[in-house]
Amino acid sequence: MLIKDWEYDTFLKSVLNYTAIMIQGPDRGKVTEKVSEIIKTIKSSISGPIEIKDISSDNILQSKSYLYEVAYQKSLLSELVIIKINMDLIKIDKDFLNFLEQLDSEKSNFIIMESNHIKNNQNILNIFKNKKHLALFNCYQDTDKSIRNSIIKYAKIYNLHLDENSITFLSNRLGNDTMITKSEIKKLSTYANGSEVTFEEILNSTGDNSSITLFNLADSLGIRKKGEINYLYERSLQSGANSIIILKTIYKHINMLLSCKSEGIVDIKLVKPYIHFSRHKLVSEQLNKFTIKKLREYIQKLYKIEITCKLDAANSHTILKKLLLSISIY
Repeated sequence: MLIKDWEYDTFLKSVLNYTAIMIQGPDRGKVTEKVSEIIKTIKSSISGPIEIKDISSDNILQSKSYLYEVAYQKSLLSELVIIKINMDLIKIDKDFLNFLEQLDSEKSNFIIMESNHIKNNQNILNIFKNKKHLALFNCYQDTDKSIRNSIIKYAKIYNLHLDENSITFLSNRLGNDTMITKSEIKKLSTYANGSEVTFEEILNSTGDNSSITLFNLADSLGIRKKGEINYLYERSLQSGANSIIILKTIYKHINMLLSCKSEGIVDIKLVKPYIHFSRHKLVSEQLNKFTIKKLREYIQKLYKIEITCKLDAANSHTILKKLLLSISIY
């Protein structure tokens, strides 16, 4: 039986009326979330102990009868046995399809199957659609409207207070994968710690994929080897940045470190403008590594190099790279 989006909440209430459930679709984050919700719902409705068995492809390959054995083997210590099968790792052959066709709804343990790349024309989906004791739920990637709804949903779950501008900005920035959306909202909630996060804070603390390499380069100075600095510099050029953009990014970053050191800021969360959570570890290492004197020296050198790069554009990459490589471990 195919479960539609608007039927999901009702389906969840009667989930144990089904023998096996297939949760599948391109949004892997949503697949994982729905599987967790189903298991959580079952646990809340069963008073006794529940055993969950994760089935691997190795288990199935070892014996053709293994699926039947695990499906019908009852536990003396558990009130319910849940069989979990990751279909991304399983070969769907004739034997597997026969197993589903012959599944006895009265005797079988409860089965949850999950996948993110089963094609619509595969026979397994038709089996789930056509049998009343089987349930199929598809997890498609979010549309513009559903992305917004997901942000509001997770913000409520994690007690994160967002204004309309922040919700709109995050809708455009986070993309259509539920797992990424959930992860970023959870991180913001941890950062906010119950307080409202302003639009300006969201703007400054949410990572921009187009700037990730530049940030990695800036965050690695002084704490990474020359080889890594050189690699990140070349990657920055490949991503479309020129020597002036790289220089200004580094200058701004070094200036931020100097301000923190001068003001005695130790907690990275207090740094303004706010930086993305993924950068906290490296920036903290830099604050511990650099002295105020050394940071001032770097700022002076960057200022001089900016003038040199503008006057000698042909050699600007070589000049800037030489300085950045000097700001490394060895």
